[in-house]
Amino acid sequence: MRIVDIIYRFLLSTLLLLLPVQILIAQNNPFKIDDELYKYYDRCGHLVKQPKVLKMCDTLIVMSKKKGDIKAQCLAYALRGDYFYYNQDLKNLLIEKKKTIGFVSKTPFKQYIFSIWNRVIAYYLMRSMLDEALVEVKKYQAEALRLNNAYGIGFGYKKLSDLYSRMGYSKLALTELHNAERYYQENGMQRELYNIYSAIANAYLNDSQFDEAKRYYLLALNNSPLEQSKGALYVPLMRIYLQSNDIREVEKYRDLLERWKKQYSLTELSQNAEIKFYADYYML
Repeated sequence: MRIVDIIYRFLLSTLLLLLPVQILIAQNNPFKIDDELYKYYDRCGHLVKQPKVLKMCDTLIVMSKKKGDIKAQCLAYALRGDYFYYNQDLKNLLIEKKKTIGFVSKTPFKQYIFSIWNRVIAYYLMRSMLDEALVEVKKYQAEALRLNNAYGIGFGYKKLSDLYSRMGYSKLALTELHNAERYYQENGMQRELYNIYSAIANAYLNDSQFDEAKRYYLLALNNSPLEQSKGALYVPLMRIYLQSNDIREVEKYRDLLERWKKQYSLTELSQNAEIKFYADYYML
């Protein structure tokens, strides 16, 4: 074999070995989309309550098309839905739901059908529109089963739990959450367990079962796919450790929260919980 052929084969094999590493580097983010697109998506997420995010999402869709990143396009549609949800605009949220389902149903990423649907159900529950919420939950579960979509099936339990909780059936709500936990565990869907663990922890905290609440908040924290999700977990953990008079752990999570708040913002619900914590903290 000629020396030129040997060199050529060596270079070719080296390139093939390096290629998967390059692909991984190019998708070094929780959603495994193009890194440039993820950075822009993250910027959109920080501005999700502001009107300008709609144009930014349209820009993200155009950028994603050019790069051939279908999943990033789905995420952009989901963000548009988030904007209408956070601004309590049901009319446009329902319009966006229809647009999103129309696009996402033609892609392999059908979980985003249910992510925007979650927002619609949450809106109804927030406004105590329980009949409307029940109708949507039934449709949601039926569609998840029809598509055999594991994300939708698991979250179907979660949505039913949310409905039971709003109706005051706390034990039934917790049962449905444990059904979701078991389903995702059996199907190896660790990423989806974050939301379920967090919801179970909230249920135990509301029932003053502090040890179980702490266990599930820590599970949620360890499974959190995004840094911006962690702030909502730090607050109740501070409260739980304060209740057991473990000041060292209280200070640990308070420091983590203060660092986190330099980049992200708490929801109104978490802000209220933080205020209550500090009232108890200073009284102690």
